[in-house]
Amino acid sequence: MPDLIAQIAEAALAIDRKAAAVYARLRDGEEEPELGAFWGRMSHEEADHVRFWEALLAPGHAPLPAAFDDPRGVLEELRHLDDRAGGLLDRCRAGLTRAEAFLIAYRLEFYLLHPAFAVFFREAPPTLAVPSPDALYKEHIQAFIDACRRYAGDDPGLALAGEILVREWRENRAAAQQGRRLRGLQGLLPICSGCKKIRDGDGAWHEVEAYVGARTDADFTHGICPGCIERLYPEFARGGGNG
Repeated sequence: MPDLIAQIAEAALAIDRKAAAVYARLRDGEEEPELGAFWGRMSHEEADHVRFWEALLAPGHAPLPAAFDDPRGVLEELRHLDDRAGGLLDRCRAGLTRAEAFLIAYRLEFYLLHPAFAVFFREAPPTLAVPSPDALYKEHIQAFIDACRRYAGDDPGLALAGEILVREWRENRAAAQQGRRLRGLQGLLPICSGCKKIRDGDGAWHEVEAYVGARTDADFTHGICPGCIERLYPEFARGGGNG
């Protein structure tokens, strides 16, 4: 499994490398200085993402998150997206209209919103030498959408694509967070043998209801089991209680 997870991260790295190259080509082919500077910014940010992946895959860090139900399927999907990103890179040539350039970039950003990216961004160890792109990714997408509105005109198709990008980012980020919470319920949970509180990764102790409720969508309702009725209320357990 660890080798397979590393292959998934390597596939994501390959896609981000192509993303940086796509934006660099769009920058070099743009005659408008301000728009060229924007494409350059996007290329720089994707290059930062490349450095994140390289740091994540470097030896000596914490294990990569085994956070996929079907890692082989995820790897196949990412390799397919890598091929498609390569096709976008081949399409970046001189003479593109602005609408064509932004359509290429939209498709690229959609590939970069594969859920695997959000999982790695959320699960990156805090000791990693390069910060995770997670905190700045919303700004990255919003800057792209704002530039499209400014330079590509009122194209309803591109406007819809922008809305889809934002929604995909939000849903993938929420799913990655929920998956992280659920994985916190797997494996060995330190539980007090006396009061039954659970200790979290930071050493704090929580009531079972609070711990589970913070990590899942479950709600608690209370009852009393037969064993506790016998121990605490023996008169009711035996059918008595009338004096």
